Amino acid sequence: MPDAYVPCVAQIVPVVPTANWLGSLFSGPNTQVVLRATVQSGGPRAGASWNWQATWQGIPLAEAALGRQDPAAAVFAIANPGEYTFLAWDSTSTCRTTVLRATARAPNGCPKCDSYVGLRAAPPLNDNVPVQFGFHRLLGKPPFPDPAVVLANGVAVRVVPNVAGGSVSSYVRISHSDGELVADGYADSNPTATPGFNTWLLAVDPYGAILRYDVLVVPLDGPDGGTVAATAPQLFRSLATDAINVLSFALSGGVKVTGSTTTADGRPVVDARVVLSNQDPAQKTAPSQLLFSSVGRSDTQGSFVLNVQPGTYWVSISPPPGAGLGELLAPGSVTLTADTTLDFRWDVPVTAALTLKATDLSGAPLAGTRVRVVSRQRSRVGTMTVRSGSGTLLTQDANGTVEVHGTTSVTGVVSLPNLIANRTYDVVLVPASPGPLAGTTNLTVELGEEAKSETVKLLGESRISGRLLASPIGGKASAPDWTQVQVIAYDKSDDMPEPPQAVAVSADGTFSLWVTPSRPYVLLAVPPVDSGWVRTFVGPGALGASEFLITQKLQASMDWITTVRDESGRGLSGTSLQVFCKETWANCHDPSIPLAETTAGEGGVFHLALPDPATR
Repeated sequence: MPDAYVPCVAQIVPVVPTANWLGSLFSGPNTQVVLRATVQSGGPRAGASWNWQATWQGIPLAEAALGRQDPAAAVFAIANPGEYTFLAWDSTSTCRTTVLRATARAPNGCPKCDSYVGLRAAPPLNDNVPVQFGFHRLLGKPPFPDPAVVLANGVAVRVVPNVAGGSVSSYVRISHSDGELVADGYADSNPTATPGFNTWLLAVDPYGAILRYDVLVVPLDGPDGGTVAATAPQLFRSLATDAINVLSFALSGGVKVTGSTTTADGRPVVDARVVLSNQDPAQKTAPSQLLFSSVGRSDTQGSFVLNVQPGTYWVSISPPPGAGLGELLAPGSVTLTADTTLDFRWDVPVTAALTLKATDLSGAPLAGTRVRVVSRQRSRVGTMTVRSGSGTLLTQDANGTVEVHGTTSVTGVVSLPNLIANRTYDVVLVPASPGPLAGTTNLTVELGEEAKSETVKLLGESRISGRLLASPIGGKASAPDWTQVQVIAYDKSDDMPEPPQAVAVSADGTFSLWVTPSRPYVLLAVPPVDSGWVRTFVGPGALGASEFLITQKLQASMDWITTVRDESGRGLSGTSLQVFCKETWANCHDPSIPLAETTAGEGGVFHLALPDPATR
């Protein structure tokens, strides 16, 4: 009987910019997108060529430039604002035509949006002015005649955690109610020092509304970080600054939780770590609401003790490294109102060893490669029983995954002796020195009950290449010394992101970076300070590797010269200042990367060179 017919399902995937959809495009004379046709099911053989067609506002565009190395890729110019439609079909006509639509906006369609800049100001630590961030609107023409940037004075607050009136060393975290961290540090209980954690906080917001803070106190047994016996972390919610200064921050023992960690045959599991959290790990909740227990660490008998405030919690346990046991997470929450016993019993797993040898494309072993192995399935690894003085309250299966980390030896080998057998593992390998012969590589390993050894030839990196142009300055066409310009690539992957890398631009304005295929990168061109040009994001968004050259015009600078002062008019010399783009800006690819920065001089005077929107 012939195989059932599988229809071809294709999709157009953006590579430049890397995105699930093209929703934030801004048109321009140098803007271009790179698209790739991919087969989801059925379809032609790998490497088949594709036909492309594109329209703008229903008008056909010029024929696309097609990829030579990758016949499924094509590049299109986005010169004008409006509606774009892209169509692709394979040359064998196996796949039906697939369509992608996008809307491009004018690069300077919102002058009001462009006039706002994000400014982070961090005065010297000995000032009574907290670090502040806000958006400032620039009026007029540069150099902007704005009045001084005025930072609000702070209110001195002190958090002195104590147990029965005696101060106790603690970690203190102060957050806004939305979870944004404001300040954190160590509250010292040393009798020779001023006890507590001291900082400055704003009492009101720019509109005069009272600000409220959440204060988390985690008692510690000295600077080494051991937990205080019979004392639970405590979260003090929605406190104004005056309330923080009058609150005693008395810590109670809370609910005492004892228990055991054993295997199914009754052997104790030593050095397991037990933690309770009031947030379901599967849900995203404001970090400021996070409350957890002290850490229970099982002893030689497998016994542990911890303390927590009464409430509803999710239980997680980390077995000791190399034990061959799964990370355990109870599938349901547990409500604790009185002293409770939690007993954990791991199933006796069947384990197998996995040995990996990492090599580059030439076959040479790669020493120092970081390896992470994570089981794909979350399944039963044991049971949890909850008891109180009145008897058993709950028994439930405990699910878990296995996650193991290692580093390859000088021969490129890493051995992982105790992995749970009969599971599928996702493996990530990150070479110590990424390059054309070795880049970050993902693979899947099926591990049965027999030891498995595998040589992994890491994928070679691909390139993001481009050319920088210079906006005219003062009506004159000129260009910086390109060899003094750098391009920095920020890996925006969620999975083990690579550290930022920088490359110098060539004398003709071109650059090329080796990057991991299929990963998104935000690129920033950084010219010298006072060159007349400013830091500029490269391309229409986060970029993936492709064979096409990305052209980007460096924006010219416009000056912002004024002073930063406190409420009394005192100039805050030494204040660190950073400017960030606002999401409403055209081509604001990452509002967390500063586009300009400086330190205020005598009297708080500062000079920042900002991107001129007219030179996009």
